[in-house]
Amino acid sequence: MPDPSCRPWRGENKILLSIDIGLTHSSVSFVYLENGANQALHPVRKWPGQGADSPEYIPTIVWYDANNKAVAFGAEARLYSIEKQAKDKGWFLAKGFKAQLYPEDGSRNPTISALPFGVSLRQVYSDFLRYLLKHTQTYFEDRFIDGAQLWESYNSTMVLVMSHPDSWGTREQSFLRDVAMGAGYATSSLAPSHIQFVTDTDASAYYYLFSGSLTRGIQAGDIFVLCDAGDSTTHISLHKIDLTSSIFKLTTCSSERFAGASSVNVAAESYIRQTLSNAGISLEDVDAFTRAGIEDFRKRGIIAFDDETKECLVQISNTHFENPALRMFNGCMVLPGSVVKSFFAGYIDMIRQAIDRHILRAGTRAGTKVSRIFLVGYFGESSHLQRMVKKSYESEGCRITLSSNSTSRSVVDGALIWGINMNGGYEPRHSGYADTTNENSLHPLPLGNNLKERHFNCPEPKEKPHIPFDATLTPLSRRWEGDTKIVIGIDIGATCSGVTFSFLQKDTTQVVHRVTKWPGQEGHIQQSKIPTLVWYDTSGKAVSFGAEAQLYTTEEQAEDNGWFLAKYFKLHLHPSDMQTKHELKLDPLPPGVSLHQIYSDFLGYLLKHTRTYFEDRILDGKSIWERHSPAMEVIIAYPNGWGLCEQHFLRQATTEAGFSTSDQASSKIRFVTEAEASVHFCIHHTSLGNVLELRPGMSFVVCDAGGSTVDSTLYLVTAVRPILKLEEKRASACVQAGAIFVDFEVEKFLRKTLANVGLSEDDVDDYTKAGVKDFETVGKQLFGGELETGQNIRISHVRFNNATIGVRRGHMKLSSSTIKGFFDACVKEITGSVDQQLNGFEVLHTQGLNVSHILLVGGFGNSLHLRKEFKMRYEAQGCRVILTNDSTSWAVADGAVLRYASQSIFRRAPRSSWGIEASAAFDRDDPSHQDRTLIPSTLDRVEARGKWNCLVRKGVPIDVDSTTRVPFFMEISTPRPILGKLLEGFCKAAHLQASLEGLVGSLESRISAGIRYWRLEFYVCMQFGRTELEAYLEWEEMVIFLQLPRDARAEWALAQ
Repeated sequence: MPDPSCRPWRGENKILLSIDIGLTHSSVSFVYLENGANQALHPVRKWPGQGADSPEYIPTIVWYDANNKAVAFGAEARLYSIEKQAKDKGWFLAKGFKAQLYPEDGSRNPTISALPFGVSLRQVYSDFLRYLLKHTQTYFEDRFIDGAQLWESYNSTMVLVMSHPDSWGTREQSFLRDVAMGAGYATSSLAPSHIQFVTDTDASAYYYLFSGSLTRGIQAGDIFVLCDAGDSTTHISLHKIDLTSSIFKLTTCSSERFAGASSVNVAAESYIRQTLSNAGISLEDVDAFTRAGIEDFRKRGIIAFDDETKECLVQISNTHFENPALRMFNGCMVLPGSVVKSFFAGYIDMIRQAIDRHILRAGTRAGTKVSRIFLVGYFGESSHLQRMVKKSYESEGCRITLSSNSTSRSVVDGALIWGINMNGGYEPRHSGYADTTNENSLHPLPLGNNLKERHFNCPEPKEKPHIPFDATLTPLSRRWEGDTKIVIGIDIGATCSGVTFSFLQKDTTQVVHRVTKWPGQEGHIQQSKIPTLVWYDTSGKAVSFGAEAQLYTTEEQAEDNGWFLAKYFKLHLHPSDMQTKHELKLDPLPPGVSLHQIYSDFLGYLLKHTRTYFEDRILDGKSIWERHSPAMEVIIAYPNGWGLCEQHFLRQATTEAGFSTSDQASSKIRFVTEAEASVHFCIHHTSLGNVLELRPGMSFVVCDAGGSTVDSTLYLVTAVRPILKLEEKRASACVQAGAIFVDFEVEKFLRKTLANVGLSEDDVDDYTKAGVKDFETVGKQLFGGELETGQNIRISHVRFNNATIGVRRGHMKLSSSTIKGFFDACVKEITGSVDQQLNGFEVLHTQGLNVSHILLVGGFGNSLHLRKEFKMRYEAQGCRVILTNDSTSWAVADGAVLRYASQSIFRRAPRSSWGIEASAAFDRDDPSHQDRTLIPSTLDRVEARGKWNCLVRKGVPIDVDSTTRVPFFMEISTPRPILGKLLEGFCKAAHLQASLEGLVGSLESRISAGIRYWRLEFYVCMQFGRTELEAYLEWEEMVIFLQLPRDARAEWALAQ
């Protein structure tokens, strides 16, 4: 199976756009194809109205006012403020409108919802497509260097690829082409060639067949089933690989079912509503509680539910609502496992029947067995569905493989890959593809027999196109030439943590995989990061981690059993000067639990579930993990303000967690600063990564705004070919101004406001907690965008109203000035840090530095308000603010792995000056020699101790591989010399401990003052240019310089 290649695009520059308008959700992806440059897919990941944990797609809904004007779309249409306006003003909602376009055969079509009165289907489609185009343009312009100019230059010739169901034909394609023209995607003269169509099955097949993580290892003759389980539809297709070498040929047979996660949700909603109707509560409460319950089930329960032995809890109200007779406690309804299983029963039976038909067909027609089933799509993440499919087919020798990437985007991204292949610009790869909707054959048939057949039989391509299939799965810049290994990148943040890995195989193009599924977080597919939380019981044992620690059931157990929560524990590891400078108020650690234990426990949890994810989603993952994990390499990211002491702490905790052994830890557990990881992420996830955009002498700043710390670094481009080389021009700045400090301000405001209206202490705690959580996930991200008139944050159930503090139906209205005040202190600190790097444009210009761009990344970098403040402050100075094409919350974990495989930093600026204590001939007239310890020397003189011998200076860039050699000779009369007192501003960083046994041949006999002694001369070699301080010994024997073996480098005993 050919991997996606990494060759440049050969053809005219163009923008290629793909759109998947689904029954319930829609997505957009694009690629800017630039002649001579490597290309990558860019999903549009940010839409108005989406919060921090929102998916990359948006709801397919449109609100229309009484004048039939479209007034709200997508995620915005579900905001409380919009729904309130809709109710007050009598707006009409267009939803599920795709169902109106299905052919009128009536038998297999989805349920049709009525359109708003007086609004045609053509108008709804045109309005929705126009909305998608508007925000795709904004996304493109914000995330590409010179994006506005690029869009203006190429949008008129943009190529649009639209995916559609397999059953659609010429009539539906003609309709879609017309509405796309009306929305501004193409002119009537260009529309026939520039608006193209691909079936959903074709698109999915392209997506997975070009995904090396799924299909690496599949060979000619293999037959597999692809089950793409979505929200409202499920595509099940049978594929046979005919050829994989000079000609790639696939034969496909598919079927579509109008069932998915939504059918399970319908069953759950019916049960919840019926149960609540029997609880003796008002119809208004039944509606409100049902809506809250099904929303909680849709987000979490449907994916998390495993089997009938486990109950499922859904949150229906605030913690005060109880009805023991109906098993409702503290606002939660208990759903018996057997009942939840019944919600799935009809759907799973349908899936089994369709898969069985394909397996039977493979055996009778192709004469072979199905070897694998790929279970993908949003609903493919369901634990129960996975369990039932494995139970049904693994016993028959059919291996089940899950996807390691964002399968909710398989259709839209697959359509884009299809479009790249179809639109040439290079000599296409040898390939043939045949696809049929005829379920009775696996053999290509004539077109007259309902077969769509396409073949691309061309000469062997001189250069293959670079077709990355997802920004999440960024191909590394070159084929891996080293030994086969597993590399894991870890980012432990103050509030959230993430893990990324790559399986680096010799001579193959590699991809970066994010661990996107964690226990307790099943409803937030593809968010990848989990809360940095650990619950400990009264005996000091870790009992719950991450997203599970925030589940209602876990919090209830914690309250009942007196557990202790470890949160924000990263702040405890900050150096004392950082804690003092920023006056950090640390949350206490659980009694009797050390910080080392918390880190070790949490890292052990990350390792356990990373292994599970790897084994489930990498082809032959279990055997690969067993073979290569003992020698895997771990890259841990840490704040720029940390140093040797923190590295030593993390290496010990990581070793105890099981990532490595103590004898391998020094070479297998490595470190990278968060700022440096972020710059590698930016190179791969912005147009900055194209060598055509980078020039030697160009400078840019990367600002990584995270949960607790914000790191800013100035980089200079020193070379772009044959590889990109960057140099740190200044020591990076690190300030405590991350997102958690905004949350702290919100908490203080809510607690004070609620306490002033006479609420009970329990209500104040509950409402404050709910309000902070809602602000964290939604309000913090949205403020600063189009919602400038203030925001509503949810603090309670719909029955709570209090006009004094602006609460209506459980939502508190906050003014823009109030919300801005939450951000002010952090914004001031962050911009001050960036200003420190810029240090005045006049000075930079005199040094030959032209700082043209600032790249804003990190979880806090997703804040629209912070982005707005950056643009107002720096673009007026001629410095363009650039955002990444991917969610910036992944910058550090992804960047850690990318940095390992494609090192781009070749000069770094140390954050401190480094030196050693030396001696000098005593000079009684030198004031600095007074009161110092005097020692006799073999050179017949008295020497003064305590001279500062500087080795490297703070802020002065040095080569990463440069070595500082310090000549030493040892003349001491006691094994315990007095080290003296260090002046203010100096600190003892480390002791270098190494065996000198290998130097025995270098001893020289000497005589001084009639006394014979032996002199041992050697060099202590230190490398300060790397992210870790490294050292080794070097000495001269017979005019040859020798070194201690690199695998026996000196140990650093950290000064306490």
